Amino acid sequence: MSDPVLVMLPGRASRTDSVSARSIAAASLAAAIDRRVGAIYLEGTERRDPGEIDAVRVRAASTGRSLAYAVPRIIRPAIGDLRHAADARTAARGLARAPIPRVAAVVQFHRRFHREGLALAARNGIPSVVRVEALEVREEGAWGVRRPAYGSLIERLGERTILRDADLTAAVSPELDRLLGDLGVPAARRLVLSNGVDLERFAPGPPDARLLRLGLAGRFVVGWVGGFRPHHGLQQIEPLARRLREDAPDVVLCLVGTGPLEAEVAQAARRFPEQVVLAGPAAPAEVPMWLRTFDACVSFAEPGPYHYDPMKVLESLACGRPLVAARAGDLASRLRDGTDALVVSPGDPRSTAAAIVRLARDRELRTTLATGARLAAVREGSWDDRASALLDAIHDIRPRAEPRAVAGRA
Repeated sequence: MSDPVLVMLPGRASRTDSVSARSIAAASLAAAIDRRVGAIYLEGTERRDPGEIDAVRVRAASTGRSLAYAVPRIIRPAIGDLRHAADARTAARGLARAPIPRVAAVVQFHRRFHREGLALAARNGIPSVVRVEALEVREEGAWGVRRPAYGSLIERLGERTILRDADLTAAVSPELDRLLGDLGVPAARRLVLSNGVDLERFAPGPPDARLLRLGLAGRFVVGWVGGFRPHHGLQQIEPLARRLREDAPDVVLCLVGTGPLEAEVAQAARRFPEQVVLAGPAAPAEVPMWLRTFDACVSFAEPGPYHYDPMKVLESLACGRPLVAARAGDLASRLRDGTDALVVSPGDPRSTAAAIVRLARDRELRTTLATGARLAAVREGSWDDRASALLDAIHDIRPRAEPRAVAGRA
């Protein structure tokens, strides 16, 4: 492959986004591809350096309400869909006018209505890939977003046609890959491409002194870094804090991030100030330092079917942190309990608290899990491994569209 690959992250961030895992995944994959064959990375309509993970901005949670809240709840999803459709049309026009160097393939991260990357690939007769982290309409439905009578139409027009038209779909998990098969995407045009981890950025190392400024010196600190969103299982914080107050008052949960559920999590922190500390959002470059500073890490999840592949789990493992992980999604099902991590039932604060207390009391177990965690991260694979797998798959693609009238331009 002599030309670079164009990696596109379409759309714009929510007003309540913290550091977006989707943005981190896109920038990380683009950087890994850049190390192999070269990459051009577009975030929205803005070109960024593929190697600059810190180009992903930290966005503070919104304290106000958007105009959408002034309308009845039942039509708010429709407003969001119209906004996404308008964004997609604007992005397509902008991409058509912008000069783009010659590229060998286009990798576009999935967002409903956005097919500008596929159109660019078709005009130039090069392979198109859609990286899929969720079927948005279905995922939002699982979070309680209702689209009565028209949800199936939005999914068909805004998602299904895009996924079927791509030369290759790259799903984040086997469960999501099966869903794409149910939607009619042939097996020959599907690839499972899990999230990876940067094994150099996320590596064992000395702790950071910042915890001293939070008043946590001398306590056993269990850390969590991520977006405060419903599917991250943060509903467990309050019952977990209650159990820790009873069973291990020397243990404290340190939560780094922000997001839509920040108010609810802050309320739990006010009720249990000795057990829960909110550290605020962190820039991407700061995340490895936070992880290395925690005595242990924890991941939460709610029970139910998941195509969950959280990067926070891989990053904690790569930093060699003893980890309490909820058994949710494909990655957690591969972790060996007692060797790679302590694996607990999702949505169960009782078993999570028991595992945390066990870690706090057993130094030898922490040492064993720290070693196993790093080995598990290496075994599960880096972003460089993911880039190699994707480039091999792209090499085998025969684009279905013929080149049309564009050379060197989008």
